[in-house]
Amino acid sequence: MLAAGRHYQGKDQTVALERNNGQQRHWVGACRRKSIIVSKSKAMVDRRITLFAHLHVNGDAPPEMRTLPGVLSGRTGIA
Repeated sequence: MLAAGRHYQGKDQTVALERNNGQQRHWVGACRRKSIIVSKSKAMVDRRITLFAHLHVNGDAPPEMRTLPGVLSGRTGIA
């Protein structure tokens, strides 16, 4: 339980969280069809989240590796 007066509801605290959620949904757009954002395969969702965490959240990769080549060149899929 929260102490009295500690509970706060507001949009100003959710901006960074929602930005991160949006990045996770759209960051690997080159791995899917343009019209589908949500993968139906649990294995693919797990792989995307792992890749996103490794490259973006943890910052383990250099900045040029944080975007996929397919996105930069305008391709819709990874060869």
